[in-house]
Amino acid sequence: MIPHEEGGYYAEIWRKPTVQGEECPLSHIYYLLNQKEKARWHRVASDEIWLFHCGSPLTLYLGGNGDRPSHAPNVVVIGEAVFHCLIPGGTWQSAEAKEGMALVSCIVSPGFQQEHWELLSKENL
Repeated sequence: MIPHEEGGYYAEIWRKPTVQGEECPLSHIYYLLNQKEKARWHRVASDEIWLFHCGSPLTLYLGGNGDRPSHAPNVVVIGEAVFHCLIPGGTWQSAEAKEGMALVSCIVSPGFQQEHWELLSKENL
């Protein structure tokens, strides 16, 4: 796994092969956050499914789809009674591993493209 710009670590596991010029329909990464590590606010243009694999529960913060995340985000904990979360495209999101390391899969459709990913600037916090 390699460091992710938003925080944590990732490894791309699979990306649907395409012919030149086609948009990738699906991509899949493993994503790891260590204890007390946070993923910075970001959003992806595509829908994203988070699937919990192992470790401690992971807290997801969903901040809406405005210019910046809501000051009162929705909170979803995966890894206890719920083991997945669908995040609609364009939704601000952040994550935190409060109690220990957490390993999840993130599946993006249409597939992840760097130019369709936005990291919240520090000026917009």
